Amino acid sequence: IREAVGSDSDRPDPELHNSPKYIYGLGGIRKEFGVGHNTAQKLKDGILRDAVLQAGPGCKVIVDLELARKLYRKYKEREELK
Repeated sequence: IREAVGSDSDRPDPELHNSPKYIYGLGGIRKEFGVGHNTAQKLKDGILRDAVLQAGPGCKVIVDLELARKLYRKYKEREELK
């Protein structure tokens, strides 16, 4: 039966395809959004804060890239309407 069905290692892991991609630090924010250091800091503390994981001040910044892109896109769309 196992040969007919295949082993677990032969099956793609659906979790891998749905797992978020991350960028790290203010440098990652700067590179992804094409902004300077001060603007990256403002984005991290502002519109991207729901996508940011940071244990405390001075700890490494981890950003959920997909969520950050959505938040940034919404922000830009609102800015265009003004």
